[in-house]
Amino acid sequence: MATGAIGISVANPTDVVKIRLQAQGRLPPAQRPYKGSMDCYGKIVADKGIGGLWIGVVPNIMRNSIINAAELASYDQFKQIATQKLGMSSAAISTHIFCAFGAGFCAVICGSPVDVLKTRMMNATPG
Repeated sequence: MATGAIGISVANPTDVVKIRLQAQGRLPPAQRPYKGSMDCYGKIVADKGIGGLWIGVVPNIMRNSIINAAELASYDQFKQIATQKLGMSSAAISTHIFCAFGAGFCAVICGSPVDVLKTRMMNATPG
């Protein structure tokens, strides 16, 4: 959970810009507030200061921590099920694919509610 929190704390400005650029895609080209990522960074900093790049950082940390924890814990559980109950080899690629798919699914289920929250927060105050 700590690595997820640290990683997203550093990456949050890029996530804010990505969310803003994706959201403007629904607008007609003439109404889009940003011309590109650097323009988006500049307008956010000009409007909200450097702290504007960290809007939504708390739910983003929660989301990333939850996703990392769910993924790590469920991967081990899926691997135990695959090897002990299903008789799969622990070294087989198919076992890793099965476990990774299951862990990714669990991470999405656990992280989606917080992901929606952080996306709405990041989009709430356009540039």
